[in-house]
Amino acid sequence: MPDPPWLGRSTATHTRSDLIIHGLDILEQWIDHCHLRSAVCLALFDHNDVVNTLSREEAVVAGIELDHLSGANDNMPCLLCSYGRAHSHEVFLSTNAYLPFLEELDGYVFTDVRKFTGNEITVYREAQLPPDAIRITGDKGCVSHLFRGRHRIPTILFNDIPTILFDDKEDAIDAHRRGHSQNEGFVVKRGRKRSHHHRAQYDYAADPHRWVELVRLFGMRHGAITPASQPSGPYQVRPSPCDPMCGAGRPIPAYGSYWRHNVGSHPLYLRQPSLRDPVILHNGRAVRGRDVVFGPVHAYDETAAFVAAQVPWPPGYCASDDGAFSKGLVWVNLWNNRNKHNDRVGVSYLVAVPWTEVDTWRANGWRDRWLSQLDL
Repeated sequence: MPDPPWLGRSTATHTRSDLIIHGLDILEQWIDHCHLRSAVCLALFDHNDVVNTLSREEAVVAGIELDHLSGANDNMPCLLCSYGRAHSHEVFLSTNAYLPFLEELDGYVFTDVRKFTGNEITVYREAQLPPDAIRITGDKGCVSHLFRGRHRIPTILFNDIPTILFDDKEDAIDAHRRGHSQNEGFVVKRGRKRSHHHRAQYDYAADPHRWVELVRLFGMRHGAITPASQPSGPYQVRPSPCDPMCGAGRPIPAYGSYWRHNVGSHPLYLRQPSLRDPVILHNGRAVRGRDVVFGPVHAYDETAAFVAAQVPWPPGYCASDDGAFSKGLVWVNLWNNRNKHNDRVGVSYLVAVPWTEVDTWRANGWRDRWLSQLDL
């Protein structure tokens, strides 16, 4: 296959008041090749200690879900955005377990420095990288600047594109925030960094399933994603928080949904209730009322008799009855096929909070609490 016409370096230059950009013709051709002209906002994923920590199963599931988001209308492309020159060609080796995730991304950007302090960068390509990959001599904050419409040549129709970044380094998040006033960043501590200290001024997201939800919410806030383009799959966000199945009122909770008190008490279990010995952590009798909310749902457990959800330890609950457990993921029963008189009728102990209400919480500053086994 012949090299693409923009391989190598370019002499085209564009000057801004605070940054001189070389190689704009290479950038423009790359944008066309990756179908980025319709982008309203972008999602950026670091490689080192982020994407390369994914198992093959995680890579397949998260990659497909992101592809459903970005592929619905080309308004929310997802890119690899990673630092490094020496080993960047190893990113695409067929032996990498996370390759299915990379293959679903729309393009790749590699930065030459971690922290850029100058006023001049160059966009260029190298022969060992695929045609949908470019390099820049700046950092990740400069990547954000490349997609700002008022600083671009007129033939590229961008208009202030914000980006969301998933990176393992807090200073990379800081640099990214400087690139655009609406940029958002999440620190990922996985693999060898899973036990690293979390700093209060940063948001953390270790679970790749949460990455998909954060990208979806970011895209919805900026008008890039509509309910019609929400993902479908094993961790889908459904138009309604639950779907009926066989059994009176049996709900199947959506990943990320919230559930509130309906009737009865709500014991908390250490393990999914379908196991022989789930271990009750809290009897739940002292905590009732409409203000008791459980979520976001991380997983669910279903048998013929009941449906339970895995959620973070809920607000309003004191420590476990023996005082030994008061954080992490627990299980709570949503629905049972019999009432307290043992009549075979469906009983919903919790009911789903509408997505519109949850979106209002988030708009008012609510932050979802996501955990994984790595956090425990």
